[in-house]
Amino acid sequence: MASVTVASNNNFGKWVPYYNKAFNLGKVADGTGSTDGEIYITQTNGSSQLDHDIGMTGSCDSELNCDFYYEIIIETDGGNDYFYVKKYSLTGREIDIIYATETGGSDDGRFWEFGNTHAVSIDEGVQVFFEDNLNYDNGDIYKVTLPSRETMVRRRIYHGGYSTFTRMPYTEGIAYHTDIIPTNLKGRNMTVIFNPPVESNMAGVTNYGLGLEMSHEDNGGNKAVSLALEWNLDRSGANSITAPTTSTYDFPANETWQLGTMFMDDIQPSSNTDTPAIGHMPSSDVDPENATTGSAQRLNVSVAGRAGIAKMSIHYASGTGGPAITAHNQYWKIILMLS
Repeated sequence: MASVTVASNNNFGKWVPYYNKAFNLGKVADGTGSTDGEIYITQTNGSSQLDHDIGMTGSCDSELNCDFYYEIIIETDGGNDYFYVKKYSLTGREIDIIYATETGGSDDGRFWEFGNTHAVSIDEGVQVFFEDNLNYDNGDIYKVTLPSRETMVRRRIYHGGYSTFTRMPYTEGIAYHTDIIPTNLKGRNMTVIFNPPVESNMAGVTNYGLGLEMSHEDNGGNKAVSLALEWNLDRSGANSITAPTTSTYDFPANETWQLGTMFMDDIQPSSNTDTPAIGHMPSSDVDPENATTGSAQRLNVSVAGRAGIAKMSIHYASGTGGPAITAHNQYWKIILMLS
């Protein structure tokens, strides 16, 4: 057992040549709307589900965590409700206690905020939706189980491209990077779907992607993320966890990968306004003589160049405005299509 802010078996950034069709976990207690009609979410302590029409629903769209189940623990503080997550093996062994941004000290950093307007990621490929952010009781526990690994393997869709989950940057100045995209992109048209819609039958969130969930440590302020291609001549070149700045797109310290095509720029991740997002990058520029786009990393930020060794960078660039802090253990899907 470990108190963590990031799950101990995280696997983000690994590309696979398919994506898993989402499996709907259905409504708490009766399983209404689940893909196979079974019950996957129950309230094991307390009775606050009786105060809600929907209560909680969820979905699974990865094989990674099918060997685990989760408990969502509700705590209240002065009339406000928050939660944290426990992760168990199928035999009942406690694996992780997943707090928002701190494992000790202030309660503020331990608690996830409720987001009742969107589904949220509590682990890779595991999404839940809370109908409300109020009317829970201290000590309420919801248990979330997942379909079997074999079930999710059967839901693989081989689409001629790749997919991965990216860990979402939790505050300004943070960047994460995928592994190298396992194919040569020279002369290829690319379409990227970022944060695709969750299972369409998930009550209350039809056709929406995930929202990024706040930490109680700091739930107010600017929130923005960008997704870009990056390349290098050295496949083992170092990446930096530091994001570039919006004014210059400079190279942070220890960063050796050059920014390439920008897929999504400065989008709002905590609402349904900017995602799901789709970006299309042709194999060559529509206006080839426009060769001076970008700023400090001149000729590359907006030009459709391609390299044989490429990754994707998901970053929260440093810029104007005060940032918020979001819970660390959140993962959004990227689907890459090639032609």
